[in-house]
Amino acid sequence: GISLPKFTWQEGRKRLPLIGCVLLLIVLVVALIILLYFWRGHTGIKYKEPVESCPIHAVRCDGIVDCKLRSDELGCVRFDWDKSLLKVYSGSSHQWLPICSDSWNESYSEKTCQQLGFVSAYRTTEVAHRNLASSFSISKYNSTLQESLY
Repeated sequence: GISLPKFTWQEGRKRLPLIGCVLLLIVLVVALIILLYFWRGHTGIKYKEPVESCPIHAVRCDGIVDCKLRSDELGCVRFDWDKSLLKVYSGSSHQWLPICSDSWNESYSEKTCQQLGFVSAYRTTEVAHRNLASSFSISKYNSTLQESLY
């Protein structure tokens, strides 16, 4: 017949730590799975994408915030690098117009550069009048450049 191998108590004791480690590892994995399931499903923390809502009468770049997330007043100011002109988008005429001011100062430059995403202004210089067909004028700076125009 067939003979079965015999294990002595000594051989079993040698494998006991290995069996214990494997069982401990299985218990830890199961506990981790249960913990992740509980944390994910029961914490109440859920990410919700913000939803923009704008009324029908919203006008882009008019200095008046119409939309809940201010999207109608984003991207309204730019610096025309080739002509060195600061421009604001006109929602009514649908074109980019330069800014003109007799009272422009360093504070205006700082605020405008911060609105454009820069930390601060590097240098402000006056640009000669170029017979512009139309432009925006500014006399007092409000919270954003487009809110300061008239």
